[in-house]
Formats: sequence, C-alpha cells, structure tokens
Amino acid sequence: MEVKNKASKSEGSILIVDDDQYILLFLETILTKAGFTSYKATNGKQALELARQHHPDIILSDLMMPVMDGTELCRQIRSDPELKSTYFIVLTAKKASTDKISLLNLGADDFISKPFSSEELLAKISASMRVVNLQNELRKKNEKLQQVNQELQKINQELKETHACLLQQEKMASIGQLAAGVAHEINNPISFVYSN
Repeated sequence: MEVKNKASKSEGSILIVDDDQYILLFLETILTKAGFTSYKATNGKQALELARQHHPDIILSDLMMPVMDGTELCRQIRSDPELKSTYFIVLTAKKASTDKISLLNLGADDFISKPFSSEELLAKISASMRVVNLQNELRKKNEKLQQVNQELQKINQELKETHACLLQQEKMASIGQLAAGVAHEINNPISFVYSN
C-alpha cells in the first residue's frame, strides 16, 4: 500500500496513485531525485487513506484504476474538508479537450497527458508547488489576521469597559461638585443667620 521515500531535504510531499508498478517506480524515482517526499498507492481507496494520514501537498493520480478510479478519488478529495484544497494532478491518456475540460470541472487542478517526459512532469510539479506554497502562505497570513483581529476585538472591548468606567467616574465627580455647591449655598445663608 504505502512505500514512503523521503528525500534528504524535502521540497514538498506528493502522493502518487497508479495501478502500474512501473509507472509508480518511475515517478517515485524522478520525484525523489528532485527532492520530494513521495507516497505510493495502487488505487484510489488506498490513496484516500494515505491522503488522510499524510496530507500531501500534491496528489498525482492516474484515472483508470481498480477499486476506486481517479475520478472518484478526486470527488472524495474535494468533498473532504481537510483535503479539499490539496492540489490534484491527473495523469491521463485521454487526448480530447472535452475529457480534459470535464476533469478540470470535476475538481482536478491540472493534468499531464501520457506519455510524458520527466522534464514536463517536473515543470508541472514545480509550478504546482509554487501554487501550493502561495496557498500555504496565504492561509498562514489569514490565520495571523484572525488572531490579530481577535486581539483587537478584545482590546476594543476593554476600551469600551474603561470608557464606561471613566464616564461613571465623571458622573460621580459632577454629582460630588454639585453636592458641594448645594451644600455651600445652603451653608452661606445659615452662616449669615448665625453670625447676626
């Protein structure tokens, strides 16, 4: 099911899904030499389990496989809240543009037509990793913004409470001054009466 091959310095992680062992080995060799960590599955069901376990950056999947094909795998990935943003590349021998359009409409992010060269594969993977890295950076910045927003809301609430407290103190000070003024006004005539 899973054969993990980790490069010494990982450029990212890729789940390779194909029922052809030779293609799996070929893809794994190319990707490992390029510095990627790779996971392998021979059908969509295994791939879904590995994706849930490892959360790869990219899924590189064949279409025609036993147990669960690449189309159903793509549907499952897109419907899973934790995996739905995983970059999904389809390996396909289909040449018709309608087939490619339907793959993109299904939720695939890109496709590589068979047969392909290792240069084309690495170029597509590199471009995909740029997108993945930008998405990760954007997600981290959004998380940071949410954290800052929560802190600002907390500070704003504290300011409102402080402002309300200051207003109350001001009211009490005004009442105190008013009471002192009234007492003074009352004391003046009384003092005059006592002194006469």
